Amino acid sequence: MVRLILRRLRGIAVAFFAWGVVWGISGTGFIILKTAWLHSRGRHPSCFTESFLDLGPLWSVWGAFGALVYCAAMMLGERGRGVAEIPAWRVGLWGAGGGLALPIVRIGETLADPAYRMPTDMGYALAVGALLGAGCAAGALAVARRGMRPVGT
Repeated sequence: MVRLILRRLRGIAVAFFAWGVVWGISGTGFIILKTAWLHSRGRHPSCFTESFLDLGPLWSVWGAFGALVYCAAMMLGERGRGVAEIPAWRVGLWGAGGGLALPIVRIGETLADPAYRMPTDMGYALAVGALLGAGCAAGALAVARRGMRPVGT
């Protein structure tokens, strides 16, 4: 029982840090490309806080938070199933749900308090979150299944 708990905690920690790093790198690349594109068009972003996707450190936090939601959903929704038994499409859906968690929290804040302003690119944030979450979940599944193969195959 203790081994199972420790193994799950290790998996959560690995997902937390791996998603944070992947999302941080993706976010940095996105911000660089978007800024270069805007400058090439002669437009200079006046305030990066107007955009949900332009907050650099938020990407790592977003990924780490998404990983926690993903892990919780997998533990509750796929209880009793091994990695080999879970279809990849379902793992992708759990990952997409994890990626959508932080933008949905932000939308909830905006709806609950009129003092908050909805970022102009929340639709893009939802799409990017779902895609990155599903991608990270699929990558995690591939690594987990690869670890289950016998040595030499």
